[in-house]
Amino acid sequence: MDNSEMKFELDFPGRNPELPQEFSEKPYIKVYIASALTGREDDRDYDDRVRASIRDVFSKAAYQKVPYLIKYQAYDPAEHTSPGSSHQPEEVYHIDFKQLIGSDFALFYVNAASLGVGIERQIAGMGGVPAAWISREVEEVSRMFQGSFGGSLFKVKFCSLEELKLKLANEVSKFGPELFQKALRRRQIIRSFRKAKIPQLFFKRRIFLNIPTERIAKETGIGEFWWIQIERDPSGLIAGGTFTPILSCQLREILRAGCGMSDCGFPHFNLENNLGEVEDQSLDNLYETYISRKDITDDEVVRHVWENHSSKKFPNEDNTLWESNAPVSKEEWLLRICECEKIMREEQENGRISRVLQINLKTLSDTHRKSVDTLCAFLCTVNQVSDQNLTRLWKHFLKDIEDKTAARGGDATKMRLYSVEDWRNLFNGLHFQD
Repeated sequence: MDNSEMKFELDFPGRNPELPQEFSEKPYIKVYIASALTGREDDRDYDDRVRASIRDVFSKAAYQKVPYLIKYQAYDPAEHTSPGSSHQPEEVYHIDFKQLIGSDFALFYVNAASLGVGIERQIAGMGGVPAAWISREVEEVSRMFQGSFGGSLFKVKFCSLEELKLKLANEVSKFGPELFQKALRRRQIIRSFRKAKIPQLFFKRRIFLNIPTERIAKETGIGEFWWIQIERDPSGLIAGGTFTPILSCQLREILRAGCGMSDCGFPHFNLENNLGEVEDQSLDNLYETYISRKDITDDEVVRHVWENHSSKKFPNEDNTLWESNAPVSKEEWLLRICECEKIMREEQENGRISRVLQINLKTLSDTHRKSVDTLCAFLCTVNQVSDQNLTRLWKHFLKDIEDKTAARGGDATKMRLYSVEDWRNLFNGLHFQD
């Protein structure tokens, strides 16, 4: 069969047995498209057409690795985290960072001076993501950008969208084999991140030593939100892009752990937990439970749950743990976490009630004190009730008690306690807008 008769198959999982296993999960070359988004209202239509042209080029491009074609898949932040989306600033950085560091190629459309694009260029450079850039002939590209750490495979200057598509398609075709080889090597490294289980090891050591993320953030200068994301990313992508030698040394001191290099050159923490096999597996299960929760479990809750567990196993002053018959399962950890969250939420709401309403629980009557308990239980079943509406609830409660006491001739001894359902009905009746 000659080449003209050869049939090419699309590169879907399971259809390419001759492709390296690194392409089994993502059977395409992933392209990250970076461009200025903030403050581009006047040029938005043109920028949209440029990005659409870029996506069109990559949707039609392919690298032939006989008898298969390796396609390209583009990720454009403008379609996911553009200005005006519901994402918080930390979320935008987190999402775009992970998408970029996990890409095989980054294309920068330099359409304006942009802090975001500059940050993305540095992330790509430090993360070893091959990159190139394009710009209009009339745009001046800063020397700082052109001389960035990562270098560029190519650059394209254009005057029209037709010229852009023609030049870009030509460069993509020319560098296809090199991009494939670079993608193959980076994916091998990224796969080793996952095997190293750095986020899991970091979490286990930190929980074992009862170190809050707040302290880690303070001593490293890196945001607490970011440490939470590092731990919750079992792929190791975020850790792989952030754990520089300087940061690794800081962590070694904080975690009181030895730090060496794994076979792939990734930081490896020597935990020395003095844990037995059962307890080590319990910590592994706690980690799996922690990252499986869609809502981010409070760090204090996790540390408290482990502390309660381990304190029952420290019979002596030394740090030798007693072995139990079986590790704590993920299901059991989840039950303990939910129970701890409930208790801590009740304590927080109870303290807020005393603070906002300016009452001393010890001086309240038995009826009022027990009604405060049910109020606290009600607050734990709904989203955050503002301090202002909490005050309104209490005032209406006092008025209701006063009216019902008066109707009984001033006898409050037979007053029915306010139940959780009573508080809910009162809450709904006031038409709160929380």
